[in-house]
Amino acid sequence: MLTKLAFSLTTMCLMVLQPSDIQAFTPPDTDAGVEKNEESRLQFDINRSTLKPDSAAIRFAELVDSASAANSLIGLHIEGSSSPDGPEALNARLARKRAEAFRTFISTKANVNDSLISFNIIAENWARLAELYPPTYKIIEAHTDPVKREAALRRHNAGRDWLMLRRDILPQLRYVAAKARYRAPAPIATDTAAAEIKEIEYTSFDTPVEPDTVVPLNPAPTTPEIETHSGPAPPWQRHIYAKTNAPAWAMLWLNAACEIDIAPHWSGQLPIYYSGFNYFTSRRKFRTFTVMPEVRYWLNGDNQGFFAGAHFGFAFFNVAFEGDTRYQDHNGRRPAYGGGMNIGYRFNFCRNKRWKMEISLGAGVYGLYYDEFQNKHNGLLKSTHHRTFFGIDNAAVSFCYQFDLNGRRNTK
Repeated sequence: MLTKLAFSLTTMCLMVLQPSDIQAFTPPDTDAGVEKNEESRLQFDINRSTLKPDSAAIRFAELVDSASAANSLIGLHIEGSSSPDGPEALNARLARKRAEAFRTFISTKANVNDSLISFNIIAENWARLAELYPPTYKIIEAHTDPVKREAALRRHNAGRDWLMLRRDILPQLRYVAAKARYRAPAPIATDTAAAEIKEIEYTSFDTPVEPDTVVPLNPAPTTPEIETHSGPAPPWQRHIYAKTNAPAWAMLWLNAACEIDIAPHWSGQLPIYYSGFNYFTSRRKFRTFTVMPEVRYWLNGDNQGFFAGAHFGFAFFNVAFEGDTRYQDHNGRRPAYGGGMNIGYRFNFCRNKRWKMEISLGAGVYGLYYDEFQNKHNGLLKSTHHRTFFGIDNAAVSFCYQFDLNGRRNTK
């Protein structure tokens, strides 16, 4: 009896209401949802494409997985970027590998249709460099060739700007950034009129229909804005290096060298070698006294990394190799003299930035004026020769310690 009475009252209410009134009270459609964006960004070490996901990146991947499972993912855009230092072809490969590394990471956390994924590869991010450090804009605009651009940046302001860019700006350009677009359910209307109409509609059914449950997604926290440095670059730092060649010590050559920075990209060094020993017998010796000054040009303005050098020098010598002949500079007063070129690389090899290792190899041309003696005690003079030597004249694996000439200390 009560059920029939409720049905009659509902029918009477619907007969009184006009169609336009019923349409006005219809709850809003929430199926379309609201479009939202979430972003994730990860940095890379120089010349590296190994991804190191942090907690924010993991939450981003979980959000993509939830949106994909709910068929609400609109698109996933991945951007790989490299800094504009070094060869352009290498930077392009690095940028692509960084984007692919993030795609692989997402695939381990979420099942995303490939048609929803798009990529943008920035081999050399000149535009972002100009945004982070506006003084570079004019140089970038003046040169269309990337190699000339980089060379101009290295020379600008006597190399001081390049030191600051390498330290503070270029690391910000080695990144992968991802942006996910998805639809989130629109908020359900809670006004009083809609609530009352819902009650009237539900009373006409024996079992009320409950509204859909909205499962909130945990968005990844927004990436903090990176502070840019637009102030003056730090002054160029001059250093002096004390060094020694390890393989020479293995040959019983006492040796030491001193190198001093002359200017950005330029330095000079003075190595000295001495050996006054026999190798276990008087018939085997390599006694020398060698001085070989050198001027170096460094590719980097901080005088680290790769270099090329020009050297000249002289060497007094008295050598024997257990044969019948001993070779000595003429009358003990006419050293070999000449010069050549060499290349090398210097780098940090431990936590203390003052300790460095240097590898170099050089070749040169030398004029020789020497005597041949019988290889025995007070051996007789056999002959005298003039000749020209061409070949490798130095090979070094040196350990270096760095001092600051102006009293400032480097951060370790």
